[in-house]
Amino acid sequence: MRLRAGPALALLILPAALPAAYSDVALDSIIQPRGTIDSGMATVPLAAVRNNGSAAEVFEVRLMIGSGYSETRSVTLPAGQTSVVTFPEWSAGPVGRLPVVAVTLLAGDQNPSNDTSVGQVEVTRLPPHDLSVIDILSPPVVSRAGEIIAPRALVHNRGAAIERYFDVRMRIPPLYDRTVTVESLASNSAVEVTFPDWTAVAGLYIASCSTRLASDSRPGNDQQQVSIQVLQPLLLFIERDQSGLIRAGETRDYDFYAEIQGSAGDIVALLPVAAPPGWSAELFDSTGTDPLRDSDNDGIPDLGFLDPDSRCPFRLRVRARAALAGDTAAQTEERLVVQGFARAESLVADNAVIALTLVPDFEVHNYPNPCEDATRFVIGLPEPGTVSLAIYERSGRLIARILDGRELDAGAHVFRWTTTSAGGERLAPGTYHYVVDYENDNAFEQATGRLVVSRP
Repeated sequence: MRLRAGPALALLILPAALPAAYSDVALDSIIQPRGTIDSGMATVPLAAVRNNGSAAEVFEVRLMIGSGYSETRSVTLPAGQTSVVTFPEWSAGPVGRLPVVAVTLLAGDQNPSNDTSVGQVEVTRLPPHDLSVIDILSPPVVSRAGEIIAPRALVHNRGAAIERYFDVRMRIPPLYDRTVTVESLASNSAVEVTFPDWTAVAGLYIASCSTRLASDSRPGNDQQQVSIQVLQPLLLFIERDQSGLIRAGETRDYDFYAEIQGSAGDIVALLPVAAPPGWSAELFDSTGTDPLRDSDNDGIPDLGFLDPDSRCPFRLRVRARAALAGDTAAQTEERLVVQGFARAESLVADNAVIALTLVPDFEVHNYPNPCEDATRFVIGLPEPGTVSLAIYERSGRLIARILDGRELDAGAHVFRWTTTSAGGERLAPGTYHYVVDYENDNAFEQATGRLVVSRP
């Protein structure tokens, strides 16, 4: 029979069946307790659970130990995820082999075969006497020579009895060997034992700490050892202090070096050198070609990383002031300080000082000018020589001779004049002239100037 298609004929298409949600939470494993545990030891039970289902689940997990411990925790776990469930602390007991059972509790779990995990723990009776060193807390594994350190250790009484008046010994061969007596330590408790101070000396040591109890049932846990390294203290030297002459306006380079001593190196930074007014000072590399760079980008120029017992040269470029000024010769000797420090340990520092004597050109000035009752003449000499200084009226008449063939060294010299004539009379207000003659082995020079005397 053949069917004819017509307007009333329609195809009916049924939708595919949607997959149903799947619920399955599993108890993966019991993490602890397991194995052997001393009676009374505090333990935190842990169990791992997994959500094998297609949606997040909220469910409970119960863990039981023997007949005396049963705790339940609520868990929220996304699909495909694993979680560790933490239960309240359990004090191991009673003595014997105890079953440990953990189970997931989810209504509608479609695979109950993986809901339970079963294990066991062996609770052993505490030995009568058992002292152990758990850890050496001090000295640290790395320290520096010269440090004063109080050695410390953590001691545990694992036995069933209270231990009284027992010794704990700390040794750091070859020179340190100290014993401390502990008055009392309760069963299943610990105490931190502190020993007399030890002054660290550079080297590598094996420190050991041990309990000393004649009746100890388990001597195998009486001692702990730790390797400690004491580093040579870091020292920095900026060398060398120096002095010299520098002519007015001259630019000169001065050589210095930095040296690190110790067990480890460090970056050595150099602070900018403070220059007196009219002077300049700049740090350069050992060739004097390039200014020092800031290799660690901390804003302070440095010499880079220096290995222990190595030297790194550098230069200080100084430009002296162009001429004398003011009322003092002290400005002719200037002290510039080169300061360095270790980058990782900024308290490790040193400095070098350079004292420079300014050698001026032949020059003369007086200060103050105008003056009333006194003025000072500042005379600069480039080389040792003979100097004369005389004061004249405008008419050319000699008023006073302050210096008459005085032998003077190179440098600046200051001479005070009280504005009086050779006879001791005060000069009248007005303008006067002075003449300075300077003679050395190479030449004769003369300088003149004008000064004004004013009276109130």
